[in-house]
Amino acid sequence: MNAGKDTESFLIKNPDYTPILFEPNPMFSDRLDKLAKKYGGQFYKRAVWIQDDQVLTFKQNRNIFKNGVGASMYELNVNSIGKTRYVKTGTNKFDYGRFDDGSSPDSFQVNTLDLSNFIKHNFKQDDVITLRLDVEGAEYEILRKFIIDGVLCYFDRIEYEAHAFFSVENRKFKVFDAVFPWIASACVKEVEVEAIHLAGLEYMENIFDFSGLSRCDKCALKPIDGGPASISQSKPGWWFYSQGDR
Repeated sequence: MNAGKDTESFLIKNPDYTPILFEPNPMFSDRLDKLAKKYGGQFYKRAVWIQDDQVLTFKQNRNIFKNGVGASMYELNVNSIGKTRYVKTGTNKFDYGRFDDGSSPDSFQVNTLDLSNFIKHNFKQDDVITLRLDVEGAEYEILRKFIIDGVLCYFDRIEYEAHAFFSVENRKFKVFDAVFPWIASACVKEVEVEAIHLAGLEYMENIFDFSGLSRCDKCALKPIDGGPASISQSKPGWWFYSQGDR
């Protein structure tokens, strides 16, 4: 959720929606609470997860505003994002350099909320629900639980940021990012995945360090359906699927 800028833009364009916001980081609590109330919604100072009422360690880079880095329950994701800043070094849109900003993540404790249970107990399947999920690596656990719990089909639209390449340990999930939209399309009208590894090998090798690994020829996965991913500097690997494309 972070500071809620994208959420407010969405609400301005879609005034019929009522926002329900989740963000455990206390630095954003006041502004998100005000944003939720402004549009008749609710704000929860909780980390969305697969269990309720767990107390987990949350990691955040100290330079979150300066360098645009995130926060996560996965320390390796924060280290990867927070310790590296990408700067454009040439005219080619893929030409980036990177350097360590010298910072390390801060830690604090957060309470969790089982998002799957929350949806099941607060909504009906014929409600119109749009989900925007940006949880720096936790999306894989959460989306899997949607499938297991039978909650996936509650959503009309799912949009999530995929972080399979923000740590070596997460790279096994690149296949999930290719397959999930196909699975969800059985009942979800629209699925949008922001996945850098859908952007192409050239872009990948300019962003991520593959030293010590075999050449990543199969990292840039093509969608199962819907054509190749679109590529732009601001959105390097978006895959949009709509039932109208079938």
